[in-house]
Amino acid sequence: MMTTTEPFMALLINEASFTYQIFLVNPTDNHFSSVIMETGGFFTDDFDHLVSASQHTKELGKLPARGILFVEGNSCEEFEITVWFYFRFKEDASNSRLFYCSIQKYAAGYKEKKELIPILNKEGMMIELKRKIKP
Repeated sequence: MMTTTEPFMALLINEASFTYQIFLVNPTDNHFSSVIMETGGFFTDDFDHLVSASQHTKELGKLPARGILFVEGNSCEEFEITVWFYFRFKEDASNSRLFYCSIQKYAAGYKEKKELIPILNKEGMMIELKRKIKP
C-alpha cells in the first residue's frame, strides 16, 4: 500500500467496459488554485526505434484540499504506449509545484497494485507524483 503526504494520481480501470479514469487526489490541507497538465507518450516500433506520440497541454482546474480532480478517461487502448504526465500545481500567483509521473505500457502492475484509494474511496492504483525541481 502506498502512503503519501503529497498529491498523487489515481488510475481506475473498468475491466468490463475496457475503459479507464484518471484522477488527481490531494490528501493535504493545501488548496491549489490551478492545475496544468502536459502529457504525451512513447513506444518502440517493430524495429526497436523509440517513437514519440503527440503531446498536449490542458488546464484541469482547481484541486481543493482533501479533494479530487478528474484528469481524463478513455478506452484502455490508450495504454498500448507508455504515457507520461507533467503537472504544475499553482498555490497562488507566485508559488507553484512541479510533479511528473508515467503509466507504463498496458498499465503494467495495475492488478497487483490495486487498492482502496483514499479520499476517492474507489479501488484503483495510486501513482506517486515525483517532485520536479524548477529549471
